[in-house]
Amino acid sequence: MECCNTSSVQSASIVAQSTSSGTSPNIIITQRNSNSTNAERLRINSDGYVVKGTGLTCAFNVSGTNMTRNNTSGYICQFDDDSSSGHFDSGNNFNTSTYKFVAPVSGYYYFFTNIRLDSFNTGYIRTAILSTSYHAGTTYYTIPSTGHVITYADNGSIQTVQTSTVMYLGAAQEAWVYQDPSADTSYTVYLNESSFGGYFIG
Repeated sequence: MECCNTSSVQSASIVAQSTSSGTSPNIIITQRNSNSTNAERLRINSDGYVVKGTGLTCAFNVSGTNMTRNNTSGYICQFDDDSSSGHFDSGNNFNTSTYKFVAPVSGYYYFFTNIRLDSFNTGYIRTAILSTSYHAGTTYYTIPSTGHVITYADNGSIQTVQTSTVMYLGAAQEAWVYQDPSADTSYTVYLNESSFGGYFIG
């Protein structure tokens, strides 16, 4: 299949690829990415499973650097490790410098987080998955798509805060984990034993 714009010819192909047995081939969809090569974007294997091209799967699961808190200011959780064992960022959409996921395409995304708190023993803490549209400058705690939860102190023991949500992001919009304590000024956000992850739904 071919089409063109004002400066170039564009093409795509649907290819039937033989398999070692049976009567069903693999079906491969490719796009032209230079004058002489094509890139595989999608395939349906001989068993009917849909497989995306390398690097086109949008999913991540990361941990971070421990944060020692000494005030009651809200903060972005510093999830900055996407490469240690058991971590991944398929599609390279998570920014370990800003601690934010960047949506490659517009659509609905599922996100989750699990956060360990050490020596949190005063008041409560808000936890939410914020975004370009619903950030700390908004009443994010009234918006279901942020997954906002409130966790009260538990006498200084180790606590785990958990939340998950589905939200819509436009292409290039961001999502991140945010916490805001009400009163405690001396606790540790143990991100080395925490996680933030998600994937594109459609």
